[in-house]
Amino acid sequence: MHKSHGQRIGYLSRMSHRYFSEKLGAMGIGPGQTFILKSLYHEDGVHQESLVDNCQLHKANVARALAKLEENGLVKRESDLNDKRAKLIRLTPKAIEIKDDFFTAFRSWSEMLTQGFTDKEKELSFELLDRMAANVEPYYGDKNN
Repeated sequence: MHKSHGQRIGYLSRMSHRYFSEKLGAMGIGPGQTFILKSLYHEDGVHQESLVDNCQLHKANVARALAKLEENGLVKRESDLNDKRAKLIRLTPKAIEIKDDFFTAFRSWSEMLTQGFTDKEKELSFELLDRMAANVEPYYGDKNN
């Protein structure tokens, strides 16, 4: 059978969806919400547009994910004191409470993916994936949509 990078990447993507649905679903987090929550854990209290840029997602996808996170009590929208028209997205106490479990799930997934890899191989895998992403970015990157 012919080897295909796309097929292997697609397979890993499907497996990651299964893994994160299992690990994070019980916390009220769906697959489309992980990037946003991760970004907010690193920088809380940002405008929605910042999440679009930071997560490299479409505006509509960010809006849907935020609505679901808000519905599940993980984020809230607050008025920006500097711009009354804008809203800041903030983590709730419930989100802060699950932060360690959230990041443990990501570490466990990375460990599973790279089981048996040397440190050098792990670094090489990042370099190769980054190069693949750079190759397609000019054609299909979010900045072009």
